[in-house]
Amino acid sequence: MADQENTGSMKAEKAPRTIDLPRLVPTNYRFWLSQAESRLEVYGCLNLVKGIEKRPVVPEGQEESTAMKKKQRDWDKRHALAREALLNCVDTSELISIYDLKLAPEMWEKLHDEHGQTSLIEHSRAENAWVSYRRPPDTTMAKHIQEFKKRLDEYIHSTPTDISLPRKQTVNLQFVRSLGGGEKWINWATSLGEGLPNMKTEDLYAKARARELDSKNEDEAEADSAVALMSNGPKNRGSGRYRGDGTRKDTGGHYYDNQGDKRGSGRKFRDSYRGYRSRGRGRGGYRNY
Repeated sequence: MADQENTGSMKAEKAPRTIDLPRLVPTNYRFWLSQAESRLEVYGCLNLVKGIEKRPVVPEGQEESTAMKKKQRDWDKRHALAREALLNCVDTSELISIYDLKLAPEMWEKLHDEHGQTSLIEHSRAENAWVSYRRPPDTTMAKHIQEFKKRLDEYIHSTPTDISLPRKQTVNLQFVRSLGGGEKWINWATSLGEGLPNMKTEDLYAKARARELDSKNEDEAEADSAVALMSNGPKNRGSGRYRGDGTRKDTGGHYYDNQGDKRGSGRKFRDSYRGYRSRGRGRGGYRNY
């Protein structure tokens, strides 16, 4: 009795486990395919579902040996596991197209034909959205990087397995293009030199954020300098023009000094403030204009 229980326990332990594949979402076909292939490889079923590993057959003219029967049983077991896994990983809408197929390779190919084409169309759309993206005016660098990475992720997400993913060099150059053709960013990209293509993309993002901060500080310093220059120079009051001694007369007959402050008005003020050569006799007086 005990021997029978031990035998049953051993059989239970040797019973094959179910292959738990991730749920197939059509828009995530590439990622699902990568996960499914890895899981099937662990169970020795990947080449089987791809149709590479055929069911063993007895060579013509030879008798079926015990070793051959063992190989066939092993293949049948793994095939049953793979077929069950494919049936369980799809929704009802997808199940309709594969449930009546008897061979796992046929089911695998059917899923690839349906969702591989859909993925290719989505990939084309995502690629165009990523390549054509340019930084909108008044958009901060942080928001631009966030949008750029989002579009890049969608592009990678939709790339079929038979199409290579973009290399780091491609991503870096595309990011520089996305900044636009302004002279400031062209000069910045040029300053990075030959190391730009092989730079870590995250480092490139960090450098772009730092450059934006430097540019902001430069703009603020330039604005402060302009304000200081205006405050120290003549003020724009009234009309008229500055004369050689720094005074200016507007259309109302008012006189201003070179600081823009009103000094007085009328002919008497002009004579007293500016003077004439006939009064100063050239000694300490004002030049006659």
